[in-house]
Amino acid sequence: YTMSDAAVEVERMTVRLETLFMESGNLSMNYFVRLEEALGEMEQMSRRSLREVNEWWSNFQEDFKRLNRNYQDYLREFYSGKSEKVLKSVEFVIHKDRFISYLQEFIKQLQGRSLRIERALRSLSGELVKEVLEKVIESELSIPHPDARIRSLRENSLRERIYGRWESVSDWFLSTEKHPSESRKVLDITDEIIRKIIQNAALIAQLQNWGISRKDDYRKFMELF
Repeated sequence: YTMSDAAVEVERMTVRLETLFMESGNLSMNYFVRLEEALGEMEQMSRRSLREVNEWWSNFQEDFKRLNRNYQDYLREFYSGKSEKVLKSVEFVIHKDRFISYLQEFIKQLQGRSLRIERALRSLSGELVKEVLEKVIESELSIPHPDARIRSLRENSLRERIYGRWESVSDWFLSTEKHPSESRKVLDITDEIIRKIIQNAALIAQLQNWGISRKDDYRKFMELF
């Protein structure tokens, strides 16, 4: 008995689901730095061996995937079912400055890094991008497989997948007339979270002050009685 490839992926997913609550995202800038460096090496890839091109592409895609996953995992905590209750708790407000500082630093870094990556993407010619992506496809197809029929079946799907992933990277950093870039959306979401934290802190402070003032009123009533 052997499991199919699809069954193996399902098994991996179920294992990850069991530990999903333990995973925590972060807003690290390391992935932006590595993506920028990888784009800077792109022109060299047209002259590198297939093995080097394959390794470059694997690292590039893995960094982009982790960047996406980490910021989504972190920011979704502010939109989960119990986040509203947590954000309005006194315990959270006590530590609000740490969250605001962390998010503001992320916004500052993201604005600078995304702008640099945007410039790097726009500086790449369409011919160079096509040449390198075709070489990536060739490097994937050069990996031997026991079943020779896989090559012909994989070529079309590989081309679609690799060009699609490159388009995803472009959409993340480059805005168009039809839609803003994903990085722009992340900045807007982070701004909104900061506003929500500040508003909740102000509301709690107001409620606490109102409670104090009501205490004084009750004390006066008791004195009158």
